[in-house]
Amino acid sequence: MRVVSLPYSAGSQLKSSQSRQAVIMQYPEIPRFTIRSVAGLFILLAQLLGGCTGGDSETTGGTANPLWVTIETTSPSVQTSTIDLRGKAYCDNCPASEVAFGYCPAIQGPLSSSVDITWKNRTTGATGDAIHGIYGSCSCLFSYCFTSYSHQWMAYGVPLDIGENELEATASDISGATATDTVTLTRIPASPVELTAVAGKGEVTLDWSNVTGATAYNLYWSTSADLTVSTGTKLAGVTSLFVHTGLTDGVTHYYLVTAVTGGYESPPSPTVFATPGWRTEVLAPTTSSTDRRATSIAMDSAANTHVHYAYDECTHYSTGPGNFIYCDAYVFHNYYSTDTGGTWVGLAIGPSPYVDANIAIDSADEVHVGYADNHGIIHAVYANGAWTPETVDAAGWCASSFALDGTDKAHFAYYASSASAGYLMYATYVSGAWVHETVDAFTQDIGCGVPADPLSIAVDANGTGHIAYAGRYPDYGLKYAVKQGGTWVTSMIDTGYIAKLSAALDTDGKMHVAYSDGAHHIKYAHQDATGAWVIEVIENGSGDYPSLALDASGYAHISYVSYSSGGQLVYATNSAGSWSYLPIDAADSEETAVALDSQGKVHVSYFNGGSLKSATNK
Repeated sequence: MRVVSLPYSAGSQLKSSQSRQAVIMQYPEIPRFTIRSVAGLFILLAQLLGGCTGGDSETTGGTANPLWVTIETTSPSVQTSTIDLRGKAYCDNCPASEVAFGYCPAIQGPLSSSVDITWKNRTTGATGDAIHGIYGSCSCLFSYCFTSYSHQWMAYGVPLDIGENELEATASDISGATATDTVTLTRIPASPVELTAVAGKGEVTLDWSNVTGATAYNLYWSTSADLTVSTGTKLAGVTSLFVHTGLTDGVTHYYLVTAVTGGYESPPSPTVFATPGWRTEVLAPTTSSTDRRATSIAMDSAANTHVHYAYDECTHYSTGPGNFIYCDAYVFHNYYSTDTGGTWVGLAIGPSPYVDANIAIDSADEVHVGYADNHGIIHAVYANGAWTPETVDAAGWCASSFALDGTDKAHFAYYASSASAGYLMYATYVSGAWVHETVDAFTQDIGCGVPADPLSIAVDANGTGHIAYAGRYPDYGLKYAVKQGGTWVTSMIDTGYIAKLSAALDTDGKMHVAYSDGAHHIKYAHQDATGAWVIEVIENGSGDYPSLALDASGYAHISYVSYSSGGQLVYATNSAGSWSYLPIDAADSEETAVALDSQGKVHVSYFNGGSLKSATNK
């Protein structure tokens, strides 16, 4: 804030000898030297209490009328074509001090205001008036009172040109007194928005929305996540779309862009990233009111991708007691999508409330999906252009996982509940009819939250089901169940609350599980040669939604969401002998699923922002 003011004026000081004599006559016991000291104190208090200060004052009828004005600004540079100026002006014909002890004169109201405030942009020549309101104050000490006025003013929509703009505000009153303040603001171009980065083989394609009036753009890039304009490599004079070529696959590149006009550069856009060698694309758009339920991914023998996904969309909100807003009308989406024809095509499976998502491809490349909803556990096969559904268990409806064995028979693990207990169930169609078994029982109703507690099933070469699942309150824990000698045997892998999990079997029939716990650790548990569990931490305290696939050599490939980076999609693998990590897509990712094709290429389905997306290094 800059202040232009007039020096202190005698017109706002105390009346000298006559006023001091009046004090002496009222209080004869006060010595003269005391009166002189009090008079000096009065002058100081007049300044401290808001008495009119100024100088170069103009007088009307022998009375000084000091005035000052200020411009208040928050930043020396702006990105908009107009700005609202704020400020204050003092004073409005301050009345002379009164002699009546403890008496304050009437404060003038807004209609009595005599101050006018105008603005001018000296650079553009534009002018205008400001609006203002008047605020008065009065302070008294003994028989002397000091009155001041403050005008808080606002000038809306002052136009600015690119570059430096010298703005002037002038206040004047009826006495002819004036005061002026000036400030210089620099208008720079607005920052580019909607910057996106899409990876390809050895390249990244950048796109952004054009900025009005921008004549050029500068692109800055780095392989370090802490990219800034000063640390990045500058590519000057680029335009959208821009393809950054000659890049190394598997190395994440970070980008930001600025707009340039008349030699002035905007602040940078938000930073985006892409990893060359990976490609991301939208399978299906959703909406901002979407509850993203689940996704699952599988590859056929020709390396085509098949995705099962489910989400709920709120179509109406109501307000309850305490202004609590809740959704009272949903549309439920249960969909299948594939790129078999070269482009993504979606197909509705059926409206199924609270659905989860599981998908598998059989030896004839037919698509199987499984899901739990409030109609039970459902298995459906897509053949000849239509879905053929069947009910696996009408009593199960909490959560499910399914897999196909070597003979294309379906195996399901799922939760069920009664009024007083909960159950982990297993169902298979190996015999030609659905057979149901209880794997584990809980002493209380498991509640079937949406989404329900996680579980994952894998089937070995002998057709034996292996189930990883979350324990229930109060013991919790990551648990493992396998059928041995006709009996289900359960054991504990890890303790504590388990949020999400995904399991797979290696070629030796050993179980591997990726999971997130209550502290948001991403962990990886696997059995060694003796069958003992080995647990590794993949991300410490900031991850969720893990999904696991194993390659032919038994190495792990895990997709998950990292909250340390705002919810980025991350791919982690130990295929090189130690863990490596790649950020694949930007913040706001959720519900990941990973699969490997016959060539060992990685494919991930996931929700991100307003869309269901896929990512691959194929």
